[in-house]
Amino acid sequence: MTAEPRRALYRELMSQAEIDQEYDPARNVQDLAAVRQHYAQKSEQARRTLRYTPGVSYGPTLEEYVDVFPAEQKNSPVLVFLHGGYLRANSAQDFSCVALVPAALGMTVVVVTYALCPKVSVVEITRQARASGVLA
Repeated sequence: MTAEPRRALYRELMSQAEIDQEYDPARNVQDLAAVRQHYAQKSEQARRTLRYTPGVSYGPTLEEYVDVFPAEQKNSPVLVFLHGGYLRANSAQDFSCVALVPAALGMTVVVVTYALCPKVSVVEITRQARASGVLA
């Protein structure tokens, strides 16, 4: 009898370890502490130097909020940033830094926070993203 060929779990990835390696960016960073410190410093700089409205609620849970870095001009372009973190880490506060360059170019920046896995499912995160207006 010949064995059945192994089937990929997801795309060409054959194991959970391979999936984790590809989709958990922290696994591929040599000095993760330095990267996190850089993001923290730049995010603090953004909150300190830009106009900033934190914690604007868009849903019924505490995790459903956006931080807004409004442009000086009315009717400016809007960049909406849905943070990463493998759906298990981070919040809008960790990514305030993304507002620095777009704000300098006259854009409004909205950074979305949502609940994280495993507290909620990916389906719930999708609902929250839609509620924030990102996927509306």
